[in-house]
Amino acid sequence: MPESLPVGTSEVVYPRAVVPRNDPLLGKIVRVADRPGYTLEEVTGNPHDQGTDWALLGPLINGATEFSVGVFTMTPNQVHPPHYHPVGPEFYYIVSGSCLLRVDDEEVEAGPETAVYLPEGTVHAVRTRDGETVTIVYGFDRRPGAEISTVWLE
Repeated sequence: MPESLPVGTSEVVYPRAVVPRNDPLLGKIVRVADRPGYTLEEVTGNPHDQGTDWALLGPLINGATEFSVGVFTMTPNQVHPPHYHPVGPEFYYIVSGSCLLRVDDEEVEAGPETAVYLPEGTVHAVRTRDGETVTIVYGFDRRPGAEISTVWLE
């Protein structure tokens, strides 16, 4: 958890949406084209969260217990609001497009072949601007007993 929240923000708890994600027929090879995409709002429960998510590997997808991996895309003028994960690190890898990426108090332009390490408790956010889209691969550590949760700051 961050030591202090940015001025003018507070923690917001949104109930996690219930999205049917398990498919017992999925195995070691999972293709985005074979998976349904869900809006980030449906996945996270945050009404301000925008974009589309395809969960590809993980306990609820194909039984992977070591990590969870997926892809999310954002079209112009969308936002994945500021948040952090109290338990477990996350990574982003930008596959295509560009975006503004917030990590802690720094906002940077990020484009293809950019990797981002987000230790647990790191505040982060993504947003696209006019004419800008982005595709990001993300992953979470799934240590035994560590439940991934999200604390939204807006």
